[in-house]
Amino acid sequence: MSRHARACALSAACVFASMLSQARGIVLDGVQPAALDQPQINALIYLGDNTNPQTGVTTDPLSGFGDPSDPGLDGGGTAFFNVQAYLDTGASGILFSTSTAKALNIATEQVGGVPVIYADVGVAGSDNFNVSQLVRLRLAPYIPGANMDQFSNEAQTVPITTPYTMPAPASGTLRVQVGPYVPPVDSTKMDDFDQLIAELLSEQSALDVVGMPAIQGHVMVIDPSGVKDLGLLYSVLGSILGSIGGTGGTGDTGDTGLTDIQWDQLNSAGVRTYLYDRATAPVFNATRTNDPGIPTPQRHVALTYASFDRFTEVKLGPTGTGDPTLPAPALAHNPFIGKNPVALMEGKPAGDAPGITITRKTDDGTVLPSTGNWLLDTGAAASIISEAQAAKLNVEYALGRRPGPPPDSTTDSAPDTGPLLVDAITKATVPDQFTLTLGGIGGQEVLAGFWLDTLLLPTKEATATGNDSLNIYFTHVPVLVGNITVANPKDPTQTLTLDGVFGMNMLIESLNFQTDATGNITDLGDPSPSFFQWITFDEPAGELGLVFDPEAVPAEAPEPASLALLGCGALAMLLRRRLRGQ
Repeated sequence: MSRHARACALSAACVFASMLSQARGIVLDGVQPAALDQPQINALIYLGDNTNPQTGVTTDPLSGFGDPSDPGLDGGGTAFFNVQAYLDTGASGILFSTSTAKALNIATEQVGGVPVIYADVGVAGSDNFNVSQLVRLRLAPYIPGANMDQFSNEAQTVPITTPYTMPAPASGTLRVQVGPYVPPVDSTKMDDFDQLIAELLSEQSALDVVGMPAIQGHVMVIDPSGVKDLGLLYSVLGSILGSIGGTGGTGDTGDTGLTDIQWDQLNSAGVRTYLYDRATAPVFNATRTNDPGIPTPQRHVALTYASFDRFTEVKLGPTGTGDPTLPAPALAHNPFIGKNPVALMEGKPAGDAPGITITRKTDDGTVLPSTGNWLLDTGAAASIISEAQAAKLNVEYALGRRPGPPPDSTTDSAPDTGPLLVDAITKATVPDQFTLTLGGIGGQEVLAGFWLDTLLLPTKEATATGNDSLNIYFTHVPVLVGNITVANPKDPTQTLTLDGVFGMNMLIESLNFQTDATGNITDLGDPSPSFFQWITFDEPAGELGLVFDPEAVPAEAPEPASLALLGCGALAMLLRRRLRGQ
């Protein structure tokens, strides 16, 4: 960002802060495009009535390669039983990668030798998955750096399962998604090198996700305090990048790497995540680092739930037609800040939860607003708005510069081939853009993003009292622009595009990853403040709960006369800090 652009952003933010001073709301500034971490969970997989979970062996495809005395490419490995997965409110199901299912001997459903296929939709399009046999899951909190694969015997055949206290489902069994589905290939026609490449590519797309079927009925508690330690790594990496790029190094360990002590600190850095039954959760104790219980939020955000079952199908084989009699994976509804978009599409009651309101100030001083219903997605590192929402702010993609897959560095490295946002009226390039490559179901896609002037997160406290000061306001907010669209396979004309995705960058520390035309990271920037000390998702109550971090947010809202000064002063300090860092 240029100094002129920073000054303009500072001026606009001060104007907005002055406007907000009438309401005495909490104003949060400094969010960056990508979260430093995302919630995870530990899982065990059981088959049938087995009392011991499935165990497997981790393999290294590079081990033994080229050694004629080694008959295979795996070369041995380490015994494991724990599956470390993303805990994702944006996922309607539960997904285990093909490599995880294979290592743990999780069979998939077939009929007459033809695989049962589940078709799902994600940020980069649709994809096919296998459907597992019936399984049971048990979950344990995620504590960064903790080695969960502990055995009670030297032969490593009896796993220690004491930490896994949360069954999913509470009783009975379920099926999960496995994949993505890859058509079988004739391995007899592949030499060792081709097989190695195939395995590496398969591992690159491996993803384990525990979604709403396991979260349903529970309270998710997120402790982001450990994310602050990740700033150490990114500060060092930023220094390395600066040195490589010729902007100068610091001369300390930032030029050469992390010290052993720093690596030890980073090993335990990141988000701690817990799942509780409210009725049996311990009394909250913030100092109990491995089992804190459920905190009492200072602000509650009302949620509604939408089911996307109709936009998926189960079929026999990848080219088959939908067959509801086939065994299907477990699915559950997803949370939205705002109204139920599926119900709105059908013209049915959609709830009364207020949506998220965003604004952009145009060059002529006009403030353009847009309100939408955003998916609360703990599996998203970044936040996204649809192209329709962006259009209400006079922002669109330039002709021929739309989102697409990551460029091939050997053929598509030209800087003018990536996605580009412009003002829909003037066609001028929207300033201070950024791009991010998003991965997930359907593959990868590069989206362009820009900075909103404001984002209003509505709270139940403000709605109940009519007191706008109890809402939460974010200023200078980065959002990507992209359509996440689902279609009814029985009626392809029935489509639904999400208004927006409220990602983890809004809730925990985040960074502004700067990349070149080929996607290589060239700069990391400074981490955002840590606005929230505790984050809860109470699925039974339909609430997002927030506890402010006192280091970043005052315990009491400032007086009206001082709010504008606070906003401008904080931004001025931020501006000076960034200028000094140039």
